[in-house]
Amino acid sequence: MGANSRIGRWNLLKNMRRVSIGDHATIGRLNVFSSHPVYKRLYPDGAALEMGPHSKITSRHQFDCSGSIVIGEYSSVAGHETKIVTHSIDVRRNAQAAYPVRIGARSFVGARCLLFGGAILPDRSVLAGGSVLARARSGGLPGLWAGVPAALRGPIDGEWFERSTTGTSRVFIPATGETVEDAL
Repeated sequence: MGANSRIGRWNLLKNMRRVSIGDHATIGRLNVFSSHPVYKRLYPDGAALEMGPHSKITSRHQFDCSGSIVIGEYSSVAGHETKIVTHSIDVRRNAQAAYPVRIGARSFVGARCLLFGGAILPDRSVLAGGSVLARARSGGLPGLWAGVPAALRGPIDGEWFERSTTGTSRVFIPATGETVEDAL
């Protein structure tokens, strides 16, 4: 665990080889991080979770780390109920296989997303809530990724991508157009 990082209550970590949490990174509550024991035994880089500095995982997510999961600096897995599944059956080979998942630096994963082994969310990207990100195809471009399966919908920018803190404590009130600083 890095300096000033924290893990909330009631998280479950099972069959993990390595968990690396960068400086100022945060894991919320009620998350499940696990891997199948065979990947811990047979895959040198499997059964691992790596969180970069200032990265964040909120609460109530499930992470199958069999093929490994890397979350880049200043990135967030937000909302609730996102699932990352790194292993499955390879029907061509009639065998189980696990592939790593990478969430790029300064990226954002919305609520109830599903990411499969081999998926890469590029740096400075958003995966819209409810989207399914499958194995990477060709050179992922940054932007808004959305849909089932997720596809690049267009460029995206905003102050969030330039922040210097792990999360934001600002609250925007649509009815008044006001942004309240340090509200959380």
